[in-house]
Amino acid sequence: MTSPTNEAATGPSIPLGPGPAAAEARAVPSAPPTMTFRRTVQLIKSDYARMASHYQFELTVRRALEMSILPATMALVLYRWSHYFHERGWRLLAWPLYSLNIFLTSADIVPSTVLGSHCLMGHSVGTMLSGRIGNFATILAKVGVGGGRGPGGEGNEMGLPTIGNFVTLGVNCTVMGPIVIGDYATVGAHSLVLHDVPRDGVVMGTPARLARLRGPGEGWYGTIDGSEGGVI
Repeated sequence: MTSPTNEAATGPSIPLGPGPAAAEARAVPSAPPTMTFRRTVQLIKSDYARMASHYQFELTVRRALEMSILPATMALVLYRWSHYFHERGWRLLAWPLYSLNIFLTSADIVPSTVLGSHCLMGHSVGTMLSGRIGNFATILAKVGVGGGRGPGGEGNEMGLPTIGNFVTLGVNCTVMGPIVIGDYATVGAHSLVLHDVPRDGVVMGTPARLARLRGPGEGWYGTIDGSEGGVI
C-alpha cells in the first residue's frame, strides 16, 4: 500500500471533484448478469480461486475446506447466497442470512449490494459494504462503503457508491455517497473518500485527495486472468 510519504516525491496532491478525470471515472459501471443459482456458484468459485491465487497455493478439496472456515471466506459465501435470494425476491431468506453473516463474521454486507467476481477480502470484522463494487476487488480490513450523503448514484435515493474493477480498498478506509471510483484505483488506509476518483487514481487522506495516477507497469492486486500482480 502506498504510504503518505510518497506524496512529497510525486508532487502536490490534487483535490478530488468534478472535472475530466472524474468524468472518465463515471464510464466504469456495467450491468451485472441476471443472478441465478448457477451464477451464484460461479461467483463463489471465483472468490476461492482469487484467494488461492493470492496466497499461491493449488485449490484442492482440502484447501477449499480449510478456506471455508475462515471468517472472510464465510462472509463472502453468506453474502453471495443472501444476494441471490434478494435478487430472486425471497427476502425472508435473504435478510436472515444477512443477520447470520454479521453474527458469525462481523461483516455487514447488505443483500442488495452488488459485488463482482474474484473478490479478495482480507478480514471480515468491521467491514460494511453497500452499493456496487466491480470485479477483482481487494477489500483489506474494516472497510466502509455506503451512502447517507444525499440521493443519486447506485441505489437511487440512498446515494450509494459505484466502484470499478481491480480496485483496492485499504485498511479502515471509508467511501461515502453517490460517487464513482474508476478501475484500478487505490484508496489508502484510513482515507475518507467523498468525491469521484479517476481510473488509476491513488488517493489518501481525510478527506481523501488524489496523490497521483498509477503509471504503466505498476503493480496492483490481481490481473485479468486471475494471477496476482505486485503489491502496491
